[in-house]
Amino acid sequence: MTKIAAIQMDIKPGNKEKNLSTAIKQIKEAVNQKAHIICLPELFNTGYMPEEMHNLAEEEEGETIKLLMSSAREYNVNILAGSIAVKENSHVFNKSYIINSKGHIAGYYCKTHLFPLMGEDRCFKHGNRLSVAKLEECAIGQMICYDIRFPEIARALALKGAELLSIPAAFPHPRLNHWRILLQARAIENQLYLVAINRVGSDKTGSYFGHSMIIDPWGEILCEAGEGEEVIYGEIEINKINKVRNKIPCFQDRRKDLYSMKSELERDSQDFKDNKINKKIVQTVKES
Repeated sequence: MTKIAAIQMDIKPGNKEKNLSTAIKQIKEAVNQKAHIICLPELFNTGYMPEEMHNLAEEEEGETIKLLMSSAREYNVNILAGSIAVKENSHVFNKSYIINSKGHIAGYYCKTHLFPLMGEDRCFKHGNRLSVAKLEECAIGQMICYDIRFPEIARALALKGAELLSIPAAFPHPRLNHWRILLQARAIENQLYLVAINRVGSDKTGSYFGHSMIIDPWGEILCEAGEGEEVIYGEIEINKINKVRNKIPCFQDRRKDLYSMKSELERDSQDFKDNKINKKIVQTVKES
């Protein structure tokens, strides 16, 4: 069994010192509760401030990541470091890190789906790669917030061997129902564990409802936070994934020939070459 802690924070906009102090305090609390993996929310060190993200962003392995790497090493614990704004050349990425218990970066992921309604696409550069990080406890696939609305990314991570999906978020009111349903769906359809770490509090862009949760491969919510600051804990048993997949063999029964995007594009391309598509269109017009 692996014990996971999800830290639900009231993030103070732009106040990095306060936010980092809160994060470290809660990490220590989770260590005292014997957690093996400790998770933080999206942009936990600064919050989301559209007009300030470039100034708030850190260089690679800047202050925040160095502090968390040191804490992971000191407490011998794995830290899923939510996400932070990171500068790379002239771009800023919304970047999530996984730090192992030796204090090394085991994986990272830059948010690929940027939420246009909050102007994320104007603040950040989207990422172009998926990440599954290997820890001693399990293999972790990384997603961030808006990504949960895109089932393809969760399935791709599951096919890459992810056993736990880590989803730091800043999911706002009034979409709590979407949050819960989407998270359960991602766990059920991929038959794996999921830890979703939302923030609470408010900023200029809105207010956030929390309800961080840990979900098992059946889609059962093992634990769920309320709407205030707190740390929740859940235990995962990786062997349960195979039990669920053997009970309902979705991965075995997948139509790989049908769901392969590459194969589908190749078939369509060949159909155009053979004029099959045009013949179908002509036939449809005649019948109408």
